[in-house]
Amino acid sequence: MPDNRGLEVLSATRAHEACAGVPTLVVTSSLYDQNVAQSYQLGASAVLSKPLPRASLRMELVRIGSHLKAWITAAG
Repeated sequence: MPDNRGLEVLSATRAHEACAGVPTLVVTSSLYDQNVAQSYQLGASAVLSKPLPRASLRMELVRIGSHLKAWITAAG
């Protein structure tokens, strides 16, 4: 998403009570460390930079998937 709109979406998601705990993976093409740091500050579960190594993506999806299952179970 251009112009940091992804960060806006992440912020809005975290502000919404029903979605606040949903595990979130941010994929960015940004070369700036402050964008990665801001993603974590806004509640990202993980941040990966493009180009994306498949092994890294797979590992994060498995990790976040387990958090998502726990979140769904807790939500009832």
